[in-house]
Amino acid sequence: MLEITNRLKLHLVDIFRHTNALKLYEEFLQTQWLSFDEIYQIQWTRLKNLLDHAYINVPYYHNLFNSIRIHPDDIRCLEDFRKLPILTKEIIRANIEDILAKNKEMFKPHKKSTGGSTGVPLQFYIDSKAHSASWAFIYRSWHLGGWSPGDRVVVVGGTSLYPSIYAFKKLLYIKMNNWLTLSAFEMSNNTMKKWINKLRKFKARYMYAYASSAYLLAKYFEENSISNIYFDAIFTTAEVLHPKFRETIERVFSCEVFDTYGGTDGAGFAFECKEHTGLHCTSENSIIEILREDGSVAENGETGEIISTDLFNYSMPFIRYKVGDIAAYDLNPCNCKRGLPLLKNIQGRSNDFVTTRNGQKVHGEFFAHLLHGINWICQFYVVQESTTSLSLYLKLDKPHSHQEIRWIENRLKRKFFDMDINISLTENIPKAQSGKFKFIINRTVS
Repeated sequence: MLEITNRLKLHLVDIFRHTNALKLYEEFLQTQWLSFDEIYQIQWTRLKNLLDHAYINVPYYHNLFNSIRIHPDDIRCLEDFRKLPILTKEIIRANIEDILAKNKEMFKPHKKSTGGSTGVPLQFYIDSKAHSASWAFIYRSWHLGGWSPGDRVVVVGGTSLYPSIYAFKKLLYIKMNNWLTLSAFEMSNNTMKKWINKLRKFKARYMYAYASSAYLLAKYFEENSISNIYFDAIFTTAEVLHPKFRETIERVFSCEVFDTYGGTDGAGFAFECKEHTGLHCTSENSIIEILREDGSVAENGETGEIISTDLFNYSMPFIRYKVGDIAAYDLNPCNCKRGLPLLKNIQGRSNDFVTTRNGQKVHGEFFAHLLHGINWICQFYVVQESTTSLSLYLKLDKPHSHQEIRWIENRLKRKFFDMDINISLTENIPKAQSGKFKFIINRTVS
């Protein structure tokens, strides 16, 4: 009876937000087991339909196709498809009206925006079906940890995880979803202390959280010897899940962590299965390309820019959209037998780099690996103000020695030999407007 009641609540959620996520969730539970070739055929059919629609109904793409003298009928394979130029956020902002389909109202568009982690949020529209798919994919990723529709979930994050809407509607929405929402903006010790009774009373078996938020909560539990609050599974999102984050969360809450990746602007969602060897792309509604800086296709396992095409969004098509993130494909079959390809080495935004004086880019993962295993460091972040200076800020949770600080400083000086290195201790870890934790702040990148 409880399961039926919970499922009914999610049907009401679908009505509330004008989606059909539950139906697509059931469909996606089946399609993930299709072969790679079968899923490719689904992708290709949906891509051809999208290109025909864009040429006929979307002024930007009609003009673009004509300017490069290509008709949708000329696109017969992925090599032909890659002749289309990359779509960037700057192009979208400059052509916002022309990228909207003339018949957009047929697809019940829903206004969305990115979290603004690059400084300026991007506003756009997605179809009812595309909106439904984004939730259906989240449900499918939760299903891997044992979640059933309507099960209680603790949600720790910001508006990228739950909507910024009027208070009454928001409370109703949260209630129907069977969520307990905790803000990633307010994770002081005093605030987390107040959460304990809420968590014990709510008795959720699952948590959906920003990676750093789940880690900070686990650290608080550990430091304050809090027990009797465990989960069956925790699903992390929005940020890079560092090995130290995963190890701490799993140890403290006695459960598996399943990482997820994605955003509604590009439809490029991916989820971790029980093999934990990468994140499966949701190929049912997207085509993901990994490109080098020169625009050529990266080899299997080679890191590059994520380029995503949303196959469901007809009201405002994003075709070959530069998401702004870095990853690598692993086209080797996963032991789980899903036909969905794997993304690996997802490294966050493409500007999450430190740039040396000679122009070399060093990704933020370098610092994560450098500091991994140093148990007195709770968190860190890096600030680059110029090509000549680099500051590392450390938040500590255990005593340390000056010798250990010097070891870190010497390692950084060997890597960045022509830069001034500064290491400081801090109690404050800055967050973006979305509540996400950004551990590389490079002010030399616009």
